[in-house]
Amino acid sequence: MLKTVWVSKASVLQRKGRAGRCRPGICFHLFSRFRFNNMQEFQVPQLLRMPLQELCLQTKLLAPSSCLIAEFLSKAPQPPPTHAIQSAVQMLKIIDALDQNEDLTDMGFHLADLPVEPHLGKMVLCAVVLKCLDPILTIACTLAYRDPFTLPTESSQKRAALQSRRRFTSNTFSDHMALLRAFQVHIFLFQY
Repeated sequence: MLKTVWVSKASVLQRKGRAGRCRPGICFHLFSRFRFNNMQEFQVPQLLRMPLQELCLQTKLLAPSSCLIAEFLSKAPQPPPTHAIQSAVQMLKIIDALDQNEDLTDMGFHLADLPVEPHLGKMVLCAVVLKCLDPILTIACTLAYRDPFTLPTESSQKRAALQSRRRFTSNTFSDHMALLRAFQVHIFLFQY
């Protein structure tokens, strides 16, 4: 998922320059001078901000079939670290999105079409086959976002929060079932 981050100093100065280009103008920024001074000079390239597993799948769709993923990505102006690419490729092989030659499998083609991380996409595709899509979609959506269970800072509240989370698992010891049940309870309470 793409996260909301502060722009760079270069973006701020470019926007300021555009405010008076055609006629007199004013550019307002909703951050302090201290925040501006602590911003990065330039934005980190999108290539280095996105999840590498998704990037590797997209690379296999775009690159020549004989080209390895690491070789193709190494030609970028600022390529991701080689060890990170190798780790992502290995994970894609484990979930059967890539074969041993780094070619897309049938599963890989389907995962490349889904707008979610590949391991979540495989979970959804398997749920279709196993005819349990509704609960798996809920679990996949909650995993794609931040954890809804927050751990308070006070020890008395921590115990209560952990007990509440345990109640949602219903002795399954499954975080996924806890997420599903928390969503189901919330929807039930919202309807009534």
